[in-house]
Amino acid sequence: MRDTTTDMVKKNDGLIIRGTGACAEQLIRQMEAFDKGWLLNVLCFVDYNPKKQGMTFYDKPVISDADIDWTRRNLLYVVAIGNSELVAQEIQARSFFIRGVNLFTYREYLGLFYRNKLKKNEPIKSLLEWEQSNKGWNELLRICHKYGTAEIVMWLYRLFQGKFEEIMPIIEQSGFPDPFRRDVKVVGLYIYSYGGGGAERVVSLLIPNLCSAGYKVVLITQVKNEVNEYALPKGVIRVVISPKMTSNPKEYFTQWREIIKVHKLDALCMHIPYEGEVFFLTALFAKLSGLRVIAENHTSCINFVRQRGGLRGHDKMYRILDGLVVLSRMDELFWGAFGCRTCYIPNPCPVLPYKITSQSEKLGKTIIWVGRRDQQYKRICDTVLIMREVLKKISDARLMIVGDKANDADDAHFFSLLQREGLESHIEICGWQKDVGKFYGMADVMLFTSPGEGFPMVLAEAMQHALPIVMYELPYLELVRSGRGVIPVRQGDIRGAAKALAEVLYDAEKRNRLSIEALENIREFERWDIDASWKDVLENGGRQPTKQDTVLLPMLLREMSNWQND
Repeated sequence: MRDTTTDMVKKNDGLIIRGTGACAEQLIRQMEAFDKGWLLNVLCFVDYNPKKQGMTFYDKPVISDADIDWTRRNLLYVVAIGNSELVAQEIQARSFFIRGVNLFTYREYLGLFYRNKLKKNEPIKSLLEWEQSNKGWNELLRICHKYGTAEIVMWLYRLFQGKFEEIMPIIEQSGFPDPFRRDVKVVGLYIYSYGGGGAERVVSLLIPNLCSAGYKVVLITQVKNEVNEYALPKGVIRVVISPKMTSNPKEYFTQWREIIKVHKLDALCMHIPYEGEVFFLTALFAKLSGLRVIAENHTSCINFVRQRGGLRGHDKMYRILDGLVVLSRMDELFWGAFGCRTCYIPNPCPVLPYKITSQSEKLGKTIIWVGRRDQQYKRICDTVLIMREVLKKISDARLMIVGDKANDADDAHFFSLLQREGLESHIEICGWQKDVGKFYGMADVMLFTSPGEGFPMVLAEAMQHALPIVMYELPYLELVRSGRGVIPVRQGDIRGAAKALAEVLYDAEKRNRLSIEALENIREFERWDIDASWKDVLENGGRQPTKQDTVLLPMLLREMSNWQND
């Protein structure tokens, strides 16, 4: 991999690009910015869509894979699509193309180009020397002071091209400083949007806590939606990051530099910790800029591995943080085992404007389900099948579904299933609601069908409203570990969930007992000193667990070994 891309093309008959979408556009934009004649080397583009074959893309023909002579070794094939890694592996398995010689993903190709074609560029030269120097964090800081942090992190993004987990071992080579005690006055909270989801709801509750603890708060998002955003306390500053890192990394980090400078941030708390390169490089930029950097992981380690494609290098990337706030003791154990400075802090519970003691006066007819209408992460379609079974036992039962759609495909599937089962008169779609309290007040029991969660606010809110909960079992959740107020059933057990719901609706005595248990359970979380916990992690950083939890460790191993990806 020592040749430049231009040299590689010269050794071959030409360059073939698989893809005509966003990834191919990104490849073309970046290559043309530094090599104006690069497109002359492209023979053609490949697309699996027959409608695009026979057309042109950037004045080059679009063909199918069947039109390529895979026995030829003198072609350079670059895969520029979303699942480029998988496709590159498939091509290598069925052709003479060799990975790293004449077969590359577009990100590998770009990284190789920057490392070779631009290696005389002073910042790149310094970074390549740093990569081999074993000088770690302090040398990276020196390079940033010389060339500017925005410039250096931009080039790190271009040089490592999707392999950002490889940066942390280089940073840590000469030792990585532990967080020291520091005074924090201004805290930036970074989240993609500020309305409509569980993480957004948590941030809306956390902001008043931070304000009451004496911090000035700056809310930073990537989008702004006036329709369904949560209210902001007086004095909170709102900033929207306009450019995407992937499309314009220099402008992205330059804007972060200005935000830090103008608003005098002392700390950054990130609420997008699954976003791979965007998360890591933003955290790295803030850390190199001298900020205390904290992230909150809004899911569980179990769900992270099950449904987010594995760890994807986050076991290394999280080590850049001064503290990783997690939502369960199990997550504290899990991430601490990778050397991440973790700290368990439950989510803040909303303060209700009224006092609830039980729900014994209700009629035993109404079920509530709250969340985004998402199939993969919430199993929304299961609610229809469960309700079908409930109605066999209680013919006048009804289900209220409160929440917005997640995407058009899941919603189409859900409504198709609803119509097929003929349950439109028994399932009410209530949409997204700013005030969910009145809907909890009308319900007798909550149904919860998520395959994985961290600290679901809808469970906390349901317990505050004295609702019994029937849910797919998630034994590691702190909210349900005591078992009070909850009836768990096996994941995906449609009939088991329906049976439990019918029993709660039918048996007023059982419903009232579970109702009281739910209230007792949530009171323990309401008493948690959230202000003090966040003040500690912001000013002192996170901590690694001092001992293994002998109860949680077997549960963690069992969950990690037995899960089935839905």
